[in-house]
Amino acid sequence: MYQHILAPIDVSVPTIGEQILEKALFHLRYGNADITLLAVAPVKADENAIDEIRSQLMAFAEHHIAANEGRIHLKVSQGLPSDQVLKTATDIQAGAIFIGSHRGGGSQLGRPTLGSTAAKICSQAECDVVVVKAS
Repeated sequence: MYQHILAPIDVSVPTIGEQILEKALFHLRYGNADITLLAVAPVKADENAIDEIRSQLMAFAEHHIAANEGRIHLKVSQGLPSDQVLKTATDIQAGAIFIGSHRGGGSQLGRPTLGSTAAKICSQAECDVVVVKAS
């Protein structure tokens, strides 16, 4: 089982975020993992925009944080999402990254494809990557 899970959350798409968190919480409860929820602000975001993302992430996870005191950590970084996810995974020594695939529209030869962010994370991560499909 994983000791630390990184769960990048796009606060603008809370439905897939809930699915990612649900899968990560399973590992928290039954595998004793800690979870870091990461929201990434755009490169050109100002401090007000970053504060808003931080508030949205806190609101998203507030009741889970209260129920799992000290086991769920929040982080907001700024930059390219794939780069920030990979950097954070290394920094926290994540055993797994639970990433959402909310770009379900594209396909190649009849097969679903990942978005560019998820594809880069899958190919460059030094830990396991779990792709959570939007339902």
